[in-house]
Amino acid sequence: MKRVVAIALFLLGIGLFESCWNCGGRTDYTLTEITNDMWTLEAPYLESLDTAKYNELAIRFNLAWSPVTFIVNSSAVYACGEHEFYYITSLDSINVSSSKVYNQQQDKLSMFNIRGTGDTLSINVIKEHFASYAPFYVDSSLEILLNSPPQQKDTFQFTFQFFDTDGNIFQTTTNPVIITP
Repeated sequence: MKRVVAIALFLLGIGLFESCWNCGGRTDYTLTEITNDMWTLEAPYLESLDTAKYNELAIRFNLAWSPVTFIVNSSAVYACGEHEFYYITSLDSINVSSSKVYNQQQDKLSMFNIRGTGDTLSINVIKEHFASYAPFYVDSSLEILLNSPPQQKDTFQFTFQFFDTDGNIFQTTTNPVIITP
């Protein structure tokens, strides 16, 4: 009898342990919004009509990701893996416009470099930065820098449009700032 009770308690314990064990799994994220802010080393946030040298100005894109699916593996019997994060929004093109002629570069994307890498802003760089699989975190920002001076000191405002494969357009426009060569 003791043996039957011990086996029953053991099986009950395994059942409870199994039902409470969560490990691994997957979360899918979709892009909901893109905003921006601008900064320099001297000013952590630029207001409208502030002045900045072109080579000190940074534009930060802030991407808002929302989880749309959350799957958890629940098993003490099977080996546990890490929880995986996937971006299911796939950006496939970018358009940049300026309120005024900035300089003679025809391709507006080539006016910007990715901060930290020096790569020219392009959809391939964006796709690589926000690859479909992000094992440890969901990245929510990307910073770009101007790589050439304006023709002259003037007030500029840039509009960035990001297009995804589902036909959505995410648009963000910078505050107007005075940019100097």
